Amino acid sequence: MKTIFFNMLLFLILLITAGTPTLANPLSQESNENKSGSSIYVLSQRKMDVTGDRRPDVVTLMGQKEKQENIYSENLFLILQDSATHRFTTLNLNDGGYHPHIQFFDFNGDHIPETYISAETGGRGGTSVFHLVSAKNNHVFEIPVPSSLGISGRFTDGYNATILVKNTGKITSINLKERKQKYDTSEVYKNGTLVKPIKVSANKFSMLTPVDINGDGIFELRGVQRISGIANADSVAFADSVWKFQYTRWELVSSSVHKAN
Repeated sequence: MKTIFFNMLLFLILLITAGTPTLANPLSQESNENKSGSSIYVLSQRKMDVTGDRRPDVVTLMGQKEKQENIYSENLFLILQDSATHRFTTLNLNDGGYHPHIQFFDFNGDHIPETYISAETGGRGGTSVFHLVSAKNNHVFEIPVPSSLGISGRFTDGYNATILVKNTGKITSINLKERKQKYDTSEVYKNGTLVKPIKVSANKFSMLTPVDINGDGIFELRGVQRISGIANADSVAFADSVWKFQYTRWELVSSSVHKAN
């Protein structure tokens, strides 16, 4: 099955790149259906100089899904068509998601935009997947996005939650007294005293948004993580973080924890 899929993907790339630098139209389901019943579609396509030769390249995001109208795609691939040679490079992102899209920002200060791909994963966690791809001088490779903050914490007496950001060592205390009835009914507290040990849990990034903090044209990433209490649906706080790419790695610029509404 994997061989069939890759052969079909190669065929579709050839259709996109054969003899023309113009944007290709989305391909019909009938023309690219495989034996699993799913098909390969052009999800997004943009023209942008991502190699640094000052000529617009064609950047295509493709994915596999059962029906064209489905919002979930699997087996996401990024395909770069060089403007000078019309040759293509394919990068398997090894991810799937809802509403995938591509954007272009300069994160490393070389004045050549990287390709930023994001897609929602769905589910109760509300997380997403993110990919960052450099194609400078036609050398196409992924730049790993920053890892989520390391977060731990627990409930304490008085309907409080104490949350530690391991990256910085900073501790934040959040009062949850307005949830007294809920927590008492769940037998977590009794008269303000914690009777059932509760550890908080933090999801991975639900958002990782490009932002230009100081307006210099070089973008940072701002991450948001949800922190839950007695259940995944019990959101008690959010952790915000800002990351800057320095040399070969991401550095944490700032972080904060604030109470969920």
